[in-house]
Amino acid sequence: MIPFNRQNIKFLEKLGFIISLFYLSSICAETKYNLFNCPDLEATLQCSSECKIHGKVEFDVLTEEVTIKTLSNKNNIVYLLQDCSIKTPTEWLCNKSLIEPKKLAFFGYEIFQMQAGVFSQQSNVYSTSKASWIETFQCAKRF
Repeated sequence: MIPFNRQNIKFLEKLGFIISLFYLSSICAETKYNLFNCPDLEATLQCSSECKIHGKVEFDVLTEEVTIKTLSNKNNIVYLLQDCSIKTPTEWLCNKSLIEPKKLAFFGYEIFQMQAGVFSQQSNVYSTSKASWIETFQCAKRF
């Protein structure tokens, strides 16, 4: 049994601090999920069986920003999102406006959220080549 003197208590406090740092770094570390394409918003928010596998996605959640890396057969995309409200690594919401300031043009928006560990993404982007708005929905679950 370890005697409880001042020196041992200081050591135990430092040890507890180091252990909590390792725990926090493991929570905030990148996590991999299966990424799915979904037909509509309802299926996306539930990440239901209507959604079809698209690839993988990784999240790196920091105190004020979220990095999302999508990996698929077609392409790999990295998003660095700074307009975020982060409660925990599994509860956050980020918005991204697609604006071209020189032309004073708005081309759409994207909403990224993690709720109870389920990721959802909604994009509404104007396609100049098709002259129409294109909505896409994705979700992700841990594998």
